[in-house]
Parts: sequence; structure tokens; C-alpha cells
Amino acid sequence: MTEIIPVEMGFEMPTSASTSMLQPSNEAVAKSAIKIELVSIEEAWRLFEEQVGGVLDSPNITKIAQEIVKECGGLPLTIIATGKALRNENDVLVWEHALRQFQHLSELTDEHEAAIRQFEFSYDRLKDRDIKRCFLHCALFAEDHEIKVDSLIENFIEEDFIHGISSRARKKGQDIIESLIDSSLLESVNGGLSLRVPAVVKDLGLWIMSSKIDDYQYFIRTGVQIKKSLKEEPYQGSITEGVILSVAGAGLTSSPPKESWEGKKMIFLMNNDFSRLPEEPNCCNILALFLQNNKRLGSMPDTFFSGMPFLRVLNLSKTSITSLPPSLCELTELRALILRHCESLAELPPEVGNLGALEVLDIEGTELNNLPDEVRKLGSLRLLQVTFHESVEPTEPDNVPPYMVSRDTISEFVALQELHIFVPRADWRWEENVEHITRDVSSLNQLTSLRLHFPNLDVLNKFIEKSHPWINNSLSKFNFIVGPISKRITSRVPEDIELDYDQHDRCLKFVNGVNIPDTVWEVLGLATAFYLSRHYTIKSLSKIGITNMKELRFCIVSECPNILAVIDSEENSERALQYLEHLSIHYLWNLESIFKGPLPHGSFNGLKVLSVRKCPKLDIVLDKSMLRCLSNLEELVVEFCVSIRKIIDTEEKMENDDFVILPSLRKLSLICLSQLVSVWNGFHPTTKILLSIDYCPKLEISAHNASEI
Repeated sequence: MTEIIPVEMGFEMPTSASTSMLQPSNEAVAKSAIKIELVSIEEAWRLFEEQVGGVLDSPNITKIAQEIVKECGGLPLTIIATGKALRNENDVLVWEHALRQFQHLSELTDEHEAAIRQFEFSYDRLKDRDIKRCFLHCALFAEDHEIKVDSLIENFIEEDFIHGISSRARKKGQDIIESLIDSSLLESVNGGLSLRVPAVVKDLGLWIMSSKIDDYQYFIRTGVQIKKSLKEEPYQGSITEGVILSVAGAGLTSSPPKESWEGKKMIFLMNNDFSRLPEEPNCCNILALFLQNNKRLGSMPDTFFSGMPFLRVLNLSKTSITSLPPSLCELTELRALILRHCESLAELPPEVGNLGALEVLDIEGTELNNLPDEVRKLGSLRLLQVTFHESVEPTEPDNVPPYMVSRDTISEFVALQELHIFVPRADWRWEENVEHITRDVSSLNQLTSLRLHFPNLDVLNKFIEKSHPWINNSLSKFNFIVGPISKRITSRVPEDIELDYDQHDRCLKFVNGVNIPDTVWEVLGLATAFYLSRHYTIKSLSKIGITNMKELRFCIVSECPNILAVIDSEENSERALQYLEHLSIHYLWNLESIFKGPLPHGSFNGLKVLSVRKCPKLDIVLDKSMLRCLSNLEELVVEFCVSIRKIIDTEEKMENDDFVILPSLRKLSLICLSQLVSVWNGFHPTTKILLSIDYCPKLEISAHNASEI
């Protein structure tokens, strides 16, 4: 096992700390070599065959595979990981590339580096960016330290590697972990409840972050690629040189002394409990500093950044800092400043305008009073995410400025690609500022992603008319709220559903509206997620025009008092929402049926999740006509609907006796349905279903019908 030399800190280090310098000694490498049992070439080939699958039936691939196995040098873990990385790969060119990569590694004189670099192939074969980010995060933990799976998924969510709090977000975290286990980059222990990072794999992660100059970007929540500094050369040092200080998640109550910071290229001190930082640490080589989730950190020394001339990435999210130190202005090479959810930070200093190289400014959730005028000097900015403090009444204290962003400020960000402005609920300042902000936003020609609240149709109309990215269809992602947001009204839609909605690329929320204006109809035609809230005249989504929703994948309908049916096929005879995957219905007080009339064949063919909550007049959820369209439905949730008697109503015999009801259903949740008497109405499900029932007093679960459910 490779030994990672601990930093001499001068204080006791908790056993859970990930404290590494990426600096194994020659003696440690020798120990590693002694402890690993090599396998024969015959055993190596058998191990490889077990992982790769049937692709070895091809003679062309088999010959290359045999050479790759030889290059693995009899190391079992390397053989298994490489085999898994090439599993079911039929492209001979991929195999040839893999062989060249392994042959190149055989030329390295440092055996420890060669062993680690062999695992790089498995890392490169990870196809998903989120999986790579999570793997590099795992490399920050102590080698062979057991990590609880649930805690790791929470950590992924906390660091925004995966988004949301719903069961689907946790399922994605579980899928990522299983993918890393399957690639032999993590080990499952303790009956699958915990994980361990093999020492050689940990070294791989640290080496990737230190040698691949852009890969620490995986710790930045944006698709914007940070440009390389002209002064910066790719790292050419040996893997045995100490370039990383990682003490992540160690529960430290005091930060490492500044001597341990010297010479480091990357420093990871997130998820600790210290309140102070050293005075002016000498970090002339540092490129990235991660201090997020140190909630007791309330201030920073004035000269803290003076010794960091090449710092490119700084993350201070979820700390308690009240201000940024004056030395911030010395970070002339800074590319990314991340200050998410700093609850005590109300403003940025004017010195932020000196950060001329800044490309990413992420202040989501921090609730600033305003942006200083000096930010207009940030001409290289390519991503801006900002949340403004909610100022409900104009009579608030004088220290809240009347403007959020000065006129002609945003228009100076000529390179801006992503702009997300969050305004909580109603805000009189936003009402007064939005017109000039929208005008400035409309002048940005490089935008590909925009989040903005249009409180009235006039500002939306002006944006649609003036914005070149919108006109040219180059705005690939948007999240628009259209309509006035009522003061102090909390959403009745569960938070996890709203978070799932926000994950879609093109979102439209239309709130407190009357009729469907042409501009809203135009945006809806491009939306992949639609949220209709508190609309006061519409009687069904069919009135909007189902044919205009061909891109829709996710839909929420909430608090619309006049909706009688979500879809009324009498209004439209064409197939309805065939690509919709999630339909969530809430507080429709007069809803009589979800789908009215016979649905055309192919309607709702892609629907996987249907949830119905607080619809007091609805008495049946699914009838015969709907069942034929819901062959892909996986989850059905019905809650707090006081009149529902039946989930499925099929009084007539189905035309085809072999017809299977809801063949894909996996989860059924029935909560607080006081009048419910029947679920399947005599039909039997063909798959195992995770059933949750709570307070359905009239539903009898006998031994017979329990098997039906």
C-alpha cells in the first residue's frame, strides 16, 4: 500500500482527516511493491477476460488485449480496472489507443508513477462529468478510510456535484457511487454501507488534480471553461513532489500553520470547523484554494492573499465571512470567485473591480444588497450568478441601496455566457430596476444561459424583441419566471419537486396570469419544463395548445382555481404531450378529471411520474382511456384528495383480455385518502411495487387484495 506522507502540522490530526502531500517516499514505494502480489500471465488473462465480456471473440481485439494485459505488469487491481474500462468496447481504434497509452507508461522510470498512471485510463473512460467530479472529491479522503455511503451522497449534494434533495438526487448519487465501484475506483466494504478509496487510486485523483491543469475545474459548478493564464505552464514535476495539501472534512478547529501552505499548488480545507486563517501565508505557487463549509470562519487577515500572485480559483462558500480583505485586489490572475450562501456577507468591496481576469463570479444564495459599480470593469466575466437581498418595502433602512445593479453595468460584460439573477419573492427594487436590467441583458450577444424574473409582460416582450441570442436560438438554457410574485406567499409545491423542475435546461414559470399572451406561448414552445401557478382563467392545458408543447418533459400545475381537467381531448384531437416524463398536480380545487375524453393513441407515452395532491373534487385518478397511454408510468403519488374513491376505474371489460395495466409501475404512494375503497379494481399488477399507504381508512387490505396491490 502506498504511503502518503502526512503534513507536519504541530497539532493532533483526527483519524478521519485526508492529509496528504502527494509525496510518497522511495521506501514507501518499495513497501507498496512488496505488499502487492503479482499474478501470472495466465491468471492475468483470466481476470481480464472476466471483466471485458464478449468483445474478445474478435481476433483483432484479442491480439491487442493480450498486449494490454502484458503492460499491466501482473497487478490484479490494474488488470481488473482496465478490463472494466474496456467492457463491451467493439471499436478497434479505442483498443489501439489504449495499448499505445499503456506502452508509453512502460517508458516511465518511476514505477510508482507508472502504476498510478495506469489507472488514469479508467478515469478517462468515465463518460459523465459528474462522475469525474465525484471521483476527484473522493480522492480528498484519507486512503483506506471507510466512508459511509449516505454521508458521501450528502457530501456530493452539499458540494453541488449533484443537485436537489429529492429521492432522485440521492438515487443519482447512489448510481455515481456504483459506477465508481464498478470501475474499481472505489471499494465497497461493510456490506455495501461504506466505501474505501484504495491508496493507489487516491494517488491517481491527486495526481490528476495537480498535473492536468484544468481538471480542478470539476470543483466549480459551471460549464464555462476557465482559460489558461499566459504566465502559467503545465505542471511537469514528478508525481512524488508535494504539491497538494488536503485536510478536507477533518473537523479541524484550527487551520494548518502557514509553514504547511508553502509550495502547494492546490489546498483543500473545506468542511472543517476553524475560525481563523494564518497571516499572509507564502503560497507563491498556489492555483486553487478551497475553504468552503467552514461555518465558523468569520473574518480573514487583511494581507491573507498577498502571497498568492497566481491564485486562479477561490471558494469561500458557506462561511460566515462578513467582508473580503483588501488583499483580494492583488489576485490579478484570479479566474473564479465562489461565494455561494455566505449568509453574513451583504456586499462586495469596490476592489473586486481590480480582478480583471475574473471569468466566474458565483454569489448565488448570498443575498447581496447590490453589485458595486466597479464590477463593470470585469470585462472577461463569462459567468455571473447573483442573489439579491429581499427588500419587501421601500421603508427599509437607509443602508439598503435603492438599486441592485446600476444602469449600463451588465451591458459591459461583453463576454458573458451565463447570467443567473435570483430575486426572492416580490421586491420593490426589482420592480423599479428590471426594465434597465432587461435592456442591458438584451444587449449581451454571447449569452447561452439566462435565469431572470420578468414581473410583467412588457419587459418580457422587450427581451424577446431585442435579444440576439433569443432571436438566433443560441440561448440554449433559460429559466424564466413571468408574472408578479405575491408578497410573503410560500409555494405549496414540495421543495424536492421544484428542485427537480429547476434541473431542466429550459424552464418557464407563468404565475398570477390571465389568459396566455403570445410571448408566453412563444417561450412555452421551446420549454422543456413548464410551471403554471395561480392562473385565474384557464380551464385546461389544452387551451394553451398541446401541439405547442412538443419539447415538454416536466410539468407542474398548481393553484389554478378554474381548471376542470388538466388535458381535455375535446379541445384538441392530436396526441398530447407524448414526451412528457413528469406531471405534478397541486391544489386544483375544482379539478374533476386529469384527462377528459378519449386520449389519442401515443398521448403521454413517455410519462414516468404522476403526482396528485390536494384536489378535493377529484374522485377517480385513472380511467380506461388513460391506462392505454400510461404503459411507461413508473411512479404514482396521490395525497390529500378527500373525494377519491378509486385509483383505477375500469367498469367495462378491456377490449384485449391480455392487456396489462401499468406494466412499468414500481412505486405507488397513497396518503390521506379518506374515501378510497379500491386501488386495482380487480386487476392484478404484473411487477413488484413499492407500496406506501397512510390513512386510507376505507381501503380494506385483505390477504387476497393485498396480493393484488
